[in-house]
Amino acid sequence: MGVIYAPKNHAIDAGEVMESHRKRRVITLIAVMLICGLGGAMLLMALRSHIELYLTPTQLLAQQSHLNHTFRLGGFVVMDSVQVLPNQNGIVFQVSDLKHEVKVHYKGILPALFKPGKGVVLSGMWYHGQVEASEVLAKHDENYRPPGLIDPSKIKSR
Repeated sequence: MGVIYAPKNHAIDAGEVMESHRKRRVITLIAVMLICGLGGAMLLMALRSHIELYLTPTQLLAQQSHLNHTFRLGGFVVMDSVQVLPNQNGIVFQVSDLKHEVKVHYKGILPALFKPGKGVVLSGMWYHGQVEASEVLAKHDENYRPPGLIDPSKIKSR
């Protein structure tokens, strides 16, 4: 007769099971962190090309020889600098960062909030010592209220 070989019964050690679960958790955690890191890096790379910061007049004057592309300029409209040119050739004004001033030429309709002494951000190109603006955005302070909205300080309490 033949001999029957039966496999040995091994008792599963609780420590081995815990170690196996711990390894799986660590591997899963590392995989999730890698995926999140790669996703975050891809998001930052995509946003980098779409973030538009603006230059101040001081920065613009320092870089003017390197500017051959559209940029944004931010600052304050200099008091008494706004001039309407004849024959609908646009508007000329100065933008300042309280250190330097830059001349701006713009053809188009200015925003309602555009006023001397107020903040402005514009898009344009450097051309013959001045900015040729293609877009002008007026900035407002944190107290801005749309026209027709009642000032809460003027409401009488009963």
